Amino acid sequence: LRPVDGSGKDIAAKNEVNSIRALFPDRECFTLVRPLNNENDLQRLDQISLDKLRPEFRAGLDALTKFVFERTRPKQVGATILTGPVLIGITESYLDALNKGAVPTISSSWQSVEEAECRRAYDSASEIYMSTFDRTKSPEEAALREAHEEAVQRSLAVYNASAVGVGSMRKKYEELLQKFFRKAFEDYKRNAFMEADLKCSNAIQSMGKRLRAACHASDASVEKIVKVLDALLSEYEASCHGPGKWQKLAVFLQQSMEGPILDFTRRHIDQIVSEKNSLVLKCRAIEDKMKLVNKQLEDSEKYKSEYLKRYDDAINDKKKLADEYASRMNNLQGDNSSLKERCSSLMKTLDSAKQETLDWRRKYDQVLSKQKAREDQTASEIEVLKSRSTAAEARLAAAREQAESAQEEAEEWKRKYDFAVREAKTALEKAATAQERSSKEIQLREDSLREEFSHSLAEKEEEIKDKTAKVEHAEQCLTTLRLELKECCRFKFFNELNNV
Repeated sequence: LRPVDGSGKDIAAKNEVNSIRALFPDRECFTLVRPLNNENDLQRLDQISLDKLRPEFRAGLDALTKFVFERTRPKQVGATILTGPVLIGITESYLDALNKGAVPTISSSWQSVEEAECRRAYDSASEIYMSTFDRTKSPEEAALREAHEEAVQRSLAVYNASAVGVGSMRKKYEELLQKFFRKAFEDYKRNAFMEADLKCSNAIQSMGKRLRAACHASDASVEKIVKVLDALLSEYEASCHGPGKWQKLAVFLQQSMEGPILDFTRRHIDQIVSEKNSLVLKCRAIEDKMKLVNKQLEDSEKYKSEYLKRYDDAINDKKKLADEYASRMNNLQGDNSSLKERCSSLMKTLDSAKQETLDWRRKYDQVLSKQKAREDQTASEIEVLKSRSTAAEARLAAAREQAESAQEEAEEWKRKYDFAVREAKTALEKAATAQERSSKEIQLREDSLREEFSHSLAEKEEEIKDKTAKVEHAEQCLTTLRLELKECCRFKFFNELNNV
């Protein structure tokens, strides 16, 4: 890097390159070996990982990196340390100047970078102020001022951390930021105070309506109105804020005192006056009653003296009555002794009458037992007759069944006869050719059959007559039994009537 003596283009070009010594007086040189020995690998060095490079190359590279990190210091312009965005801004200004064919200057580039960074810091600080301003505070001057100061401190901290430079540009944007703070605070305060005044007005109107309703209520009283007013004031104090809060409340109280409360007071005074008049009238009426009572007391004293006299007379009469009562008691005691004697004689007669009733009762029991024995005997006889009648009825039913069976048997013989006649006719028809030969035999057979049938019919008729005679006899017996049963029942009925 030392300058070479001589003249010529090559020497002049070499000396221009060697002018780097003037720009970088403090310098150090590091030599690095080839990273790879293979030429093919050198052609694709960007694809080779760091672990596959030569150890000597890696050691030299580590020493160079360590030297750079130890010796390098942050870039500064004046007292301002350049950050990454600031350095990029300066580089862009340099490139713009070079692209436009101008010569870049550090002062103009730094001024443009400083303005851009201050502008960015101003925007960030204004956003921080708007986002950190506590809008939940009550619209009071002190609370809003406190929230404003807190938001200003936070936004100024962000601005100071982001702004670049210490010159007029930074002060300019700082003044703009202060103006923005004042304007935003005044706008918000004005709107908040307007909303608070509107809310106070609405609350005052509703309070007036409720107070008028309480004053005009049918059961309104001073205690109730005071309670309503206390509740309204506490509710107003808790819900309403703003600079005109107490002024509006004072106006409301003045209007209330002059309006509904005054009307209520007048009505209350009129009511008290009317009550006073009514009480005066009642008092006068009571005085009149007292006079009347005094007169009645005087009359009662007179009546008392009269009643005392009457009481003495009544006591004397009582003594006379007591004497008469004593004499009458003596007479009644004598009468009582005579009545006791009569009662004893009557008791004796009563005992004799009881003895006679017992004798008659014993006789009645004997007659009743005899009557019961007779009734039992008649009942047993009736049972025997009933059993006989049932037996006769059973015999009658059996006789009827036998008669019916005999009738059925006769009908059966008739059917047999008809069947035999039909057979004979068929035989005659079949043996028409031999009729002449056996006519006599057939005639004899018919005669014999007729005789047998007539004989059997006669027997059956006799049996039927016997059965009918038996049935008639059984019916006669049944009728006689029924008559006897009726007579027994009549006898029993008459005996019961006689006993009764």
